[in-house]
Amino acid sequence: MTMRRYLFLIIAAVGLGILQASFVRALPGPASSLDLPLIMIVALVTAFRFGDAFVAAAASGLTADTLSSLPFGVTALIMLALVVVTAALFTRVFTHHSWLGTVGINAAVFALSNLAFFAVRAVRATFAGFPAFPSLDPGFASHAMAAVGIQLAAVVGAIAVAALAKRWFSRFFFLRR
Repeated sequence: MTMRRYLFLIIAAVGLGILQASFVRALPGPASSLDLPLIMIVALVTAFRFGDAFVAAAASGLTADTLSSLPFGVTALIMLALVVVTAALFTRVFTHHSWLGTVGINAAVFALSNLAFFAVRAVRATFAGFPAFPSLDPGFASHAMAAVGIQLAAVVGAIAVAALAKRWFSRFFFLRR
């Protein structure tokens, strides 16, 4: 991989990390649980770019860490662990490599991501003297399902955009040969 491509990848991951930490988390309701860097990581893994996924996870995780109230490095470590889980799911469980597999991988990794951040926040609250588990509101289940729905809709949208871009690029290069 050329240095220019790594630079573009890092800039895109940093941009998604900034967008995630500054804009998406401020949205109301279940829309705030959308995880844009995770979509990029799953897209890179499902495109057989495992090394690029690690670079993107580190860059977006460290960027989100600088804008987060969690201890520095936690988000980056969770993102790197999610790359390992995503690669394992891609090579061991969802081996048919279709768009449905990509959606399934994203749903599983999204649930693990939320579980990991929930555990980190519970530990942080315990050490700060607050209750580890806040009281759940009655709409928690519907909020969680809506969050998964929004994440998966974004994944399907990203898959559609990637497919259209690939078609446009292949047509352009085919005609220009």
